[in-house]
Amino acid sequence: MNFELLSSDKNNFKFNEITSMSGVKPYVLRFWESEFDQICPRITDDGQKTYSRQDLDYINRIKVLLFEEKLSIPEAKKRLDSEAQIHTEVLVDEETLIVEQPNGVATHKSSLDLMRNALELDFSRHKEVISQKQFNDEDVLNLVQAKKKLSSVLTKINGIVKEKNW
Repeated sequence: MNFELLSSDKNNFKFNEITSMSGVKPYVLRFWESEFDQICPRITDDGQKTYSRQDLDYINRIKVLLFEEKLSIPEAKKRLDSEAQIHTEVLVDEETLIVEQPNGVATHKSSLDLMRNALELDFSRHKEVISQKQFNDEDVLNLVQAKKKLSSVLTKINGIVKEKNW
């Protein structure tokens, strides 16, 4: 079954939908999940994997790197990491924005400052809710997956720090 037509407005996909849409065999996708940190499906309460649109984009990108550009898995990992780093640098290096304060005075802030302020505001709003929330199994699984991603990123950062002697 081809799920291409169903994908236009969906943001979450089942395993069989992802394999059909990407043209990647199930055993290959399972292997890629173990090799590439960028692919991180969520596990639903009934034990099924669901993939985000970003997961689909990474799967398609990995497919191009491995099958069309004929890169090895380590080379593909490096390419994905460098593409992510370039994307991050572009976000950080965006031009300075002008923000009008409530008192009518315009100030200049970088997009990084705006993101930091938004995160601080969001955290302060939800701090009380978070402290009172009871976590279910799906929340715990999501936290474990987030911890895995963060550990991977920290390992990569530490490698870069050692490589550059910072």
